[in-house]
Amino acid sequence: MSMKNFRAYALFLCSFACCAFGAEPSISKIDRQEAANRTQFKTAKFDGLDTFKYSVWRRAASATVSVELSADFDDSKHEVAIEVSNNFAGAPLSLTLTPSADEPAPGDWALRQLGTKTDAGKKTVQLSIQIADTAPIGLYSFSAVVRLKGNTTAINRVAFPKPVVILFNPWSTRDSVSMEDKASRGEYVENSNGLYRTEVDNKDRTWRFGQFDAITLDTLLRMLSAPDFDKPNEQMSAAVRADPIKFSQAMAKSIDRYVQGDWVLEQFGAGETSPRTWNDSTRLFAKFANPPVKYARCWVFANMLTSLFRCAGLPARSVSCIQSAHERPPANGFVDIYERKVGQNWVTDTNFTLDKAWGFHAWTEAWMKRPDRTDCDGWQVVDGTYTIGPAPVKAIAAKSGGDFDVDFVVGEVNPPIRFWRNNKIDRIDTTSIGKKIITKKIGAAAQEDIVKTYKPGVMPRIPGGDEPSVTWDVPEASSPGQDIVVVAHLSNPGFSPASIDLTVSAYAECYDQTPRGEAWSPESRAIVLAPGESGHSEVFTIPWSAYESFAPVSDHLRIDAFAVCDLLDLGWPKVTYVVFDASDLAVTRTSTAVIAPGETATFAIDFHNTSSSTLSDCELTLEPIGGLDSGGPPEVISLGSVAPGASASWSRSFTAVSPGDGGLAVTLSSGQQPPWSAADSVLVTGCVCDVNQDDFVDDADFVLFANAYDLLTVPPANPLCDFTRDGLVDDADFEFFIGAYENLWCVSDPEE
Repeated sequence: MSMKNFRAYALFLCSFACCAFGAEPSISKIDRQEAANRTQFKTAKFDGLDTFKYSVWRRAASATVSVELSADFDDSKHEVAIEVSNNFAGAPLSLTLTPSADEPAPGDWALRQLGTKTDAGKKTVQLSIQIADTAPIGLYSFSAVVRLKGNTTAINRVAFPKPVVILFNPWSTRDSVSMEDKASRGEYVENSNGLYRTEVDNKDRTWRFGQFDAITLDTLLRMLSAPDFDKPNEQMSAAVRADPIKFSQAMAKSIDRYVQGDWVLEQFGAGETSPRTWNDSTRLFAKFANPPVKYARCWVFANMLTSLFRCAGLPARSVSCIQSAHERPPANGFVDIYERKVGQNWVTDTNFTLDKAWGFHAWTEAWMKRPDRTDCDGWQVVDGTYTIGPAPVKAIAAKSGGDFDVDFVVGEVNPPIRFWRNNKIDRIDTTSIGKKIITKKIGAAAQEDIVKTYKPGVMPRIPGGDEPSVTWDVPEASSPGQDIVVVAHLSNPGFSPASIDLTVSAYAECYDQTPRGEAWSPESRAIVLAPGESGHSEVFTIPWSAYESFAPVSDHLRIDAFAVCDLLDLGWPKVTYVVFDASDLAVTRTSTAVIAPGETATFAIDFHNTSSSTLSDCELTLEPIGGLDSGGPPEVISLGSVAPGASASWSRSFTAVSPGDGGLAVTLSSGQQPPWSAADSVLVTGCVCDVNQDDFVDDADFVLFANAYDLLTVPPANPLCDFTRDGLVDDADFEFFIGAYENLWCVSDPEE
């Protein structure tokens, strides 16, 4: 048979089949039921995605979809299957789910047919897609397929209108990242704002994580596909994406490929940003198109990882350790400081001292189960600066070692300091390192000290009997124009005179002890204490003029105070990191906490020079962020010189341009102190009365509102119920709410 005759014969058979058996069924529409699925997957806050280009689902749960078919679909002959695929390295997925009327067993991928209905000559099949408990996170493709029952050949295939992003599921007990406490989930998964502390200004600082912003989700997907931007074809494998242990480890190693650390620069050129001015992860993610972003330090790495982990559905929090250490390899469990004698004084021998004691360090904690380590479920240290982890906090506290850098973190938070003189240990300090480890408190704009989770206890100090003693008083902070006063308190309870040499010096440093210069030359004094003498004090004053030039470019002054009694071979050293307090800067939202796109948010900016010195070259940089960011340049207010005690206030209003978390970040810079920032936030949503943010004002919102309405006050967990922002949930709020409640919904997916 010729090819021409064969084609004609095939057309004849096709026509005969159509006449004999009727037309084949086809898919006319796939309804992804976005509103219901957002509620099911707790992904309503991702509504801020600018283009609605993804459906966002979570593993260990089920999605509901409806497939509309032509009237030729016969439920007794045909079925609708779902094809699922991804291209993840190592184990790409290509799976066809066959529908069943039975409830599937939890754990693996499955498809359940919930029912079929006929309306206006069309048939609709309702399906429930169960996502595997250990599904790798990332971008998936889904298609609906019509086929004959018992036959794998597709009659008609239609792809879902947009791809699906699958994330971890902390709401599901079947997921290894499950966090059952609701308040903890609200803080460590859903809260877009955080607090952290550095040594720069000795104050709590705000950070916007923006985990539900489109740019953050896009950044997560990019890093999954190319953890090293120089190797775009080497993506994270399916095994890494499926396991939060491997995923968090890979992200810690990937983040410094996109953002470059800097610990020494003072001046920054075009395209470079001082690490101190970052306060919003999305500002960094916006620059990932041309990596590496310059520059970051430990708190920037920590907050970025917290953003990406929360976006991925992995509970996370940023942690600051005040007085942190770093042991040079090979580690021995101690920070060893070697001292040598210069004249009458003992000073650190930098030729032999390789270990460091830092003013502070920051990292991320991620929450997950640890099937590989007994009794180590819960918080894990993931350090983007050193690209280590996840190290279980419980293993760190127990000093139990093992994989994932446990010993390294023990060396950051809990090593004793050994001071060596003449090749022998002179004394051991067991309390200085890791004296405070803090994170944001759940549901409050305050810090919580979690040091007890890392350090079970410290060794008691043994007094020295009748020997002479010296104690030092050194302030922990200083502000511009303020002299630093160091006081030595001496006593001699013995029966013989005691000669004691005192020395005080000051060095300007970065927070990792990189030197900026000598701020004050050592001053030495020889003191003789009579037998039984007590209450003797020596005062050393380091004038502001001595360290003024270092204040804008340093994180602290290291004050070395030494006291030595050679006759008895005794020494009393004290090393203190004096941080520079910044002037008071506050940003306060004066408008409502929740607004709709197109509405205005207003902020008050208050600045007060609390120092005793004039601040020169003062500038305020005002930058709207998140839902208030219209893409324009930040506003810069030049203040010039600001006298001691002077105050100034401003008010600025911004129009919301997109849904999601937004706010105003303000950075202050001057010639006398390091730059620092303050911020306040606002929620931009299409519906103010949608309390649970699921796109509907329905009975669930009514229950939340009614509880607050009965109390007449604003419950701490639901300030959104005070629609009129008068401090009460009263009749005025009820009238406001009931209008939206009667409409049932406020926003809808523009593609539906």
